[in-house]
Amino acid sequence: MYQSVSTKNSRLLPSGSWALMLHAMPWFAGKMLLPPPFGGFGMNMGVGDAVDLGWKLAAVLQGWGGAKLLDSYERERRPVHKHVMNEATANHSLLSNALLEEGMEDDTPEGEARRRHAGQRIRAGKLSEFYTLGTILGDCYADSPVIDRAGHARPDDAQRDFLNYVPCSEPGYRAPHAWLHDGSSLYDHFGPGLTLLVSAARREQAVAAASADAARRGIPLVVVRPHIGATQSLYPNALTLIRPDQHIAWAGEKWPAGGGALAFALGLEA
Repeated sequence: MYQSVSTKNSRLLPSGSWALMLHAMPWFAGKMLLPPPFGGFGMNMGVGDAVDLGWKLAAVLQGWGGAKLLDSYERERRPVHKHVMNEATANHSLLSNALLEEGMEDDTPEGEARRRHAGQRIRAGKLSEFYTLGTILGDCYADSPVIDRAGHARPDDAQRDFLNYVPCSEPGYRAPHAWLHDGSSLYDHFGPGLTLLVSAARREQAVAAASADAARRGIPLVVVRPHIGATQSLYPNALTLIRPDQHIAWAGEKWPAGGGALAFALGLEA
């Protein structure tokens, strides 16, 4: 996938395989022109890049995104590409020609044993290439200038599990999904702008303040108040501010005075 978008500063913002190649060039200097495709991450990266950049362009063009918002694109997506590059490179270490053994196609007990051995090597060596939900969904925009992670430690990529996706409601992570009691998906209730998810009772004052702050600045804000039992374990904070790309911008127990959470999330002046 090769995409580019021209911004008001006439910069090119690459996405997908093109972005993956650019991020990989210093690492692969003099070795190869394109990163290894093992893992099939290129399309996932392209979609993630387009979603991240798309809502920010829309916000700026529609007047509710600030000057810092577009600058956050690279700060958010480059670390994701770097992590994926490391995964793809590791997957490149075991290729099909390394699995060949003389006589493995023979219709003999020895041939059967060699095929069984090759199967064991495939299962052990290719697990991170074909089962990658943790890699695809577990990214956190920890270095973003428009995500408020105050009070949260920086995630350690070295401890990240490629196989298992563990939902996390800290700012920077993808908002955990939940099926609601009416059978609908929580994601279907998110708005095209920002979404304030309320997962605690008696937060009318906070909701009113957030709605007023958004209206004053012309920011599209949808308030979602699902049945508490459906989301409270996934969202321990009473209030969670979610972006159009489903990443969490801010979370807390009380709504900040003056709409500071909205301004920070959109790169606006406070």
